[in-house]
Amino acid sequence: MKDSTVVSGLKRVVKHRVFLPVLSFLVLIGVFLFSSQFTARPPVIEGIAPAVGNPGSVMVISGKNFGETRQGGEVTVAGARLTSSSYREWSDERISIRVPDNVGSGQVFVTTRVGQSNGVLFTNRQHIPVVLSGPLKPGYPYISSIDPKVGTVGTLVTISGLNFGFERGAGRVYFTATGTSDESRQDGTDVLSYSIADLDEDFDCESWTDQEIQVYVPDGSESGNLRVKTDRGLSNTVYFEVTGMPGTKLFADSRGYQISYSVEIRNVEAEEKNSLDVWFPDIYRGLRQRNVEVLHEPEPLWKDVGNFQRYRFENLQTGEDVDIRATAWFERYTLETTINVPKVTERYNTERLLFKTYTAPDRLIPSDNAVLRQDAAEAVGRERNPYLKARKLYNHLLETMDFSRTPVSRDPLTSFQEGEGDAYSISVLFTALLRSQGIPARLISGYLVYGDKMAVKHYWSEFFLENFGWVPVDPVLGDGVQYGNFPDPAVIDPATYYFGNLDNRHISFSRGISEIKPAGVNNNHTYRERMYSLQTIHEEYMGIRSYDAFYRDISIIEWW
Repeated sequence: MKDSTVVSGLKRVVKHRVFLPVLSFLVLIGVFLFSSQFTARPPVIEGIAPAVGNPGSVMVISGKNFGETRQGGEVTVAGARLTSSSYREWSDERISIRVPDNVGSGQVFVTTRVGQSNGVLFTNRQHIPVVLSGPLKPGYPYISSIDPKVGTVGTLVTISGLNFGFERGAGRVYFTATGTSDESRQDGTDVLSYSIADLDEDFDCESWTDQEIQVYVPDGSESGNLRVKTDRGLSNTVYFEVTGMPGTKLFADSRGYQISYSVEIRNVEAEEKNSLDVWFPDIYRGLRQRNVEVLHEPEPLWKDVGNFQRYRFENLQTGEDVDIRATAWFERYTLETTINVPKVTERYNTERLLFKTYTAPDRLIPSDNAVLRQDAAEAVGRERNPYLKARKLYNHLLETMDFSRTPVSRDPLTSFQEGEGDAYSISVLFTALLRSQGIPARLISGYLVYGDKMAVKHYWSEFFLENFGWVPVDPVLGDGVQYGNFPDPAVIDPATYYFGNLDNRHISFSRGISEIKPAGVNNNHTYRERMYSLQTIHEEYMGIRSYDAFYRDISIIEWW
């Protein structure tokens, strides 16, 4: 009886007028799910030909799941996105493209609506060095091998060879700089103009002997040639592949500047025999500020001592005036970073001098202050990712600190307690909060340019991510502070933009404080706070009772 009732019920359901439409709908859903599950697969690259080639040549990518038509799919070669005219053929198992003219060496990826493929290495033939059997000339440095040949920023590379010199001296290791691959083919006069040297402020050089150098891959490097330069000459080149980075850096939108700045010594009261040394700063040279040329008046006693010119004036007369002036021409680039947060490692190389220096307190950064440390710990909570910790500290600072061009206190710790500070105090505090959480960070000093060639002394920060490099942050501009009509909040979201990006209106003098060794054992030293150049000694003197030193702000002579 029970079975007959069930059968009768099923017959009624089948005969119901909505049964067939509902059944058809369910079948369609099943077909769609089956199709999505088993037919829509990410693309797979099985090979590329050629794997080593020249820009402008045709590359054939073989594999599967590319799709019968392009339909929004794209190919990237060494991070370069192709234009529509670069695609010659697109089918499910084969793609033909024209290799872009400005491409470097790096991974090839195919991306479709389903996802991204595996990567396959393409090598620009023009990046492959000519293998020499020995030094180009007697005494020239020669690289026989490097280990490893692949790594990220911060990888320790051992360079073996000959004639490096028994100590570093003026020697440098040069890597290919980010975004300069195209220049490397156009500039045949100065092969180092598109390179970046191991950085002193990052302590990149670990050791240096005549036959072996150990150096960390410097911030701002990309895949390309590696060289060693000594006072004897330039070595042969070897290829180093930069890969596995948790993000990208883009240097673009350059602005040219001509600036002048000076130091004036006045009201000198001196004894018969005396001397005055001035450590006169230069603007920072690096990927953010390139093609720097500086004219100094008068000529210094020592040139290019780090980022300084050393002047010595002897036997000054009471009332005698001294003037030092510099005129500089350079290009300043916008820096934009993109971070793949899940790929950021939590672990740092804690044995590296960079980590030890920029996580420790110093005369500017009170990162050991108990109140700051507690505040930072509460702000980050249980977060372990350094990038996300930095962002939490940034947001926390924007919420708790108000900007003032004329704060009540000039001391950063007092400003923190009062909740009000200027650009110097706020940037010092942000740097200290980062260091207290084991994130390498440093204070940057210089100028902000706005309006009609106006310049104001300014400070900001940057923090270091393992395997990536330095990330810029301007907490003052990020808080919406404007100078004239700059920055324009209608163009950018300041809070978002200035965490990780920096425009070409920032002119840098110092990245962290520069430790200057005294020129004389018995000299008196003068340190000046809140300068546009962060240095431990500004002047040193002997036999001078008193004087006044005026460090004039920069003047923008021209920009373009």
